Amino acid sequence: MKNKILFIGIDGGSWSVLKPAFEAGQMPFLQRLCCDGVSGVLESTIPAITPAAWGAFQSGRNPGQTGVFDFEYWDKEQKRGFFVSSDSLGQTVWDILSREGYRVGLMNVPMTYPPRPVNGVVVSGLPTPSMDSAFTYPREIKEQLLARFPGYHIFNIQFISQNLIDDPILLTEALCDIVRTRADAACWLLDSQPFDVFMVHFQANDVIQHMLWHYLDPRHPGFSKSIQTEIFRRFHRVLDEQIQRVYAAFEKNNGTPDLSCVLSDHGFGPHFKRFNLGNWLVQEGYLSKPGTEKTSLLKKITRTLRVGKLLKAFIPGDNVDCIEYAVLKSRTGSWDHVRAFSVGRSNEGFIYLLEHEPALREVLAREISDKLQSLTDPDTGRKVVHAIYRKENIYKGQRMINLPDLIIDPEEGYSFTGHFQVDSGLFTPVQTPKDRHIGKHHKDGIFILHGKEIAARATLTASLYDIVPTLLYMLRIGIPAAMDGRILQEIFSAEYVKQNHPIMPDDKNMNSGVGQEHTYSSDDEKNIEQRLRDLGYL
Repeated sequence: MKNKILFIGIDGGSWSVLKPAFEAGQMPFLQRLCCDGVSGVLESTIPAITPAAWGAFQSGRNPGQTGVFDFEYWDKEQKRGFFVSSDSLGQTVWDILSREGYRVGLMNVPMTYPPRPVNGVVVSGLPTPSMDSAFTYPREIKEQLLARFPGYHIFNIQFISQNLIDDPILLTEALCDIVRTRADAACWLLDSQPFDVFMVHFQANDVIQHMLWHYLDPRHPGFSKSIQTEIFRRFHRVLDEQIQRVYAAFEKNNGTPDLSCVLSDHGFGPHFKRFNLGNWLVQEGYLSKPGTEKTSLLKKITRTLRVGKLLKAFIPGDNVDCIEYAVLKSRTGSWDHVRAFSVGRSNEGFIYLLEHEPALREVLAREISDKLQSLTDPDTGRKVVHAIYRKENIYKGQRMINLPDLIIDPEEGYSFTGHFQVDSGLFTPVQTPKDRHIGKHHKDGIFILHGKEIAARATLTASLYDIVPTLLYMLRIGIPAAMDGRILQEIFSAEYVKQNHPIMPDDKNMNSGVGQEHTYSSDDEKNIEQRLRDLGYL
């Protein structure tokens, strides 16, 4: 008889929020799983963002092997960005389990678009371009799902209007509706057919922490104990109830899970200022700046876009920034004069070095690193950069060419923006409560492991890379040597460890699909870009 496994993904799950919610009595189900099993900090990837983290969890491999560090990467030769997809990950745990005869069910898991064939069902997650796309496997599941749940969506941030941001209770209730719908769909799928392994992912937790972090973090100047209590009572209580519903539906249809794993891709922390790497590279002479005449034209174009009564209604400010950036890139002149190029709009900064000669590239890397390490906030005197990583020092694998040469980890409270922005300085304060990213990602996520073979009340620190090797070990499936994580043997009894002897399989299929970028239609590319822009990733 096959073991039964249930995964619950809580995007952005943070102990700094969940533990106070436990203490407030609002999450009794998760608290019981913690008490009866193993829990602790789950260290995320570098960078600690959705595609890198969930991609690492599913593949068991670092971004150097998959090329996935963000939703897109920049090609030095073609001087353009490419979106990543499920194809970029190569072989995943779902492929391994399917090959071993396990029936797999996935709902809303990021980095599963386009949905790849499995022995079971896939309803894809971010970055699914739209509800018009083929986001399920088998395809007929889409029609059944939408007929049963007409309001179902993969993820849609457009509904979060300014009036919702201004009212934390209304926003909380709107996100609760999304959580309930996700659980409804998961329970429906569990009731409709058997599964050995099932995973449902809740994105709403990430959204509420991005937008309402000041009410959740007692260290934040905008903290409100009363509003924190209301968020716990409304959102976290509902999230706990819906997770329990999914657990009960799995148990009813497939038996008690031999292993339940609750995990997050990263944690959260405060966000006070953004630092613009693109502007800094221009200021320091590493990125060409348009001439005076061309800059004036650019200002005229974007000023019209921002203030025109008709244009303003149809072109959001973020899109204006995108137009500015596109015009800038088209007017920078020869790329031969560009020595460094920055991308991304996440926590970390990403810099590609365009020097071809190794010795010159090394000098450039040291020069840029030294300058950035010495940066301080002019208002506070605080350092802005925590660490600067060379890609070859933290990654390894056959897709290193996709990755930026320098990955910049900011100090707490700061983030980096890669795109050049006209008429903008180096620092931009996060405006509370108007900003949609008052909270930002942190490397410390959460995990809970619960099951009959799991030692109770143990705590430890683990890595996202460790989850899949540990799962395969438990299922007595050989662990591919290409995986980067370790087996968390300490969570099992000594007798159980003695009985398990995994055999290393042939790795010839481990990297199948790596580097095979999915060819999106032009409409898909536009929809993916807009969806990621809405989320603040582009």
